Amino acid sequence: VFKGVDGAERCVLSVSISEDHWVVATEEGLLQILVNLLFNSRDAMPDGGDILLAAGKDEAGNIWLDVADTGSGMAPEVVKQAFEPFFSTKKKVYDGTQLGGSGLGLANVQALMRSWGGSVDLTSAEGEGTSFRLTFKAARVGFNEMLVH
Repeated sequence: VFKGVDGAERCVLSVSISEDHWVVATEEGLLQILVNLLFNSRDAMPDGGDILLAAGKDEAGNIWLDVADTGSGMAPEVVKQAFEPFFSTKKKVYDGTQLGGSGLGLANVQALMRSWGGSVDLTSAEGEGTSFRLTFKAARVGFNEMLVH
């Protein structure tokens, strides 16, 4: 359960990963990606909602990780700009404190995925939620690779 900025429990996180998958990534980078995407999902659901984390393997042997929410979704013009550095739609004020985002979270997600030879795809519709698919190169267990479980 995720708590909103007001401390109230608002979002339910479900995880659907049926087997271990080794990917080309760093632990710190993957953690940064998940924090960015999960917090964005939470922020898109001020009245609560669901977040689903799921993973699997595609036909080419690549590993995918989906982060999907039932939040407010994004307009097409926002989707087009979502990965641009310093672009943010977060302009909310809570209890007199500005909580707007830096606009670097999704840009960093994309940069990290590209640095590992992977990709990130965004699907969103206003009122229907948002889904990010992270596609990683599959890897054998080794020094600079991480197990997603």
